Amino acid sequence: MAGCLHRRPCSLPEGDDLHSEILLCLPPQPSSLPRASAVCSRLLSDPAFRRRFRIHHRHNALLLGSFIQHYRITFQPAPDAPDRLPLKQFRLKLDEHCIALGRRHGLALFFLPIWLHVIVWDPVAGHQLRLAVPPDFEFHGVEGDISGAVLRAAGDVDHFRVVLVGSDGEQPRIALACVYSSETGIWGDCLSAPIPSEGLFIFRGQPAMLAGDRLHWSITVAGSRSILRFDLDTQSLDLRLLPGDYY
Repeated sequence: MAGCLHRRPCSLPEGDDLHSEILLCLPPQPSSLPRASAVCSRLLSDPAFRRRFRIHHRHNALLLGSFIQHYRITFQPAPDAPDRLPLKQFRLKLDEHCIALGRRHGLALFFLPIWLHVIVWDPVAGHQLRLAVPPDFEFHGVEGDISGAVLRAAGDVDHFRVVLVGSDGEQPRIALACVYSSETGIWGDCLSAPIPSEGLFIFRGQPAMLAGDRLHWSITVAGSRSILRFDLDTQSLDLRLLPGDYY
């Protein structure tokens, strides 16, 4: 036919490249990859593919359940079978008292006040990492003056950061922040910000809120509500007092 444009067909990926493109289209439910591994276990065991799968579905995260702290840490699954994960996989086996600091990006962070340690727990992979808090955080009354957050970069299943915040317990008091990187395996230098009061510095029990590259904690300073903010990009810490009638 005159005037008809002849286009060459698009070439398709071959071998594992084609298989990986197909498998990326699987839904992010927990049962998807284990079922597919029956026919393609070698590709699905590749960390590079799992990283691509996580990045591909980063905006479609599935709620696996919730952690409840009442005397001990328990897990309440959310999905029904076959995506309901076994409870035994989510049991944090600790003999001492612990405080839940936060959960984000598939990781959970707990504080052990007796030992002055924090635990990073990956319940899906079954991994735990126990870290001594930095020396600047070894002060009396630490249980009421410490909080933290754990987070990963988008799609990164291999590395994480822990941000620990608190106060030094001295007068005049200062707010502290320190970051642990799993890539380096060490805590960075402690950052500080002045607290404009000689009153108590108390975290209000809520986990940190992540907005952009900034973590925010709701705290109380001498009876006044305040916001402690840590900027992950600039590695800076500041404290903002809120108006007295703000709730």
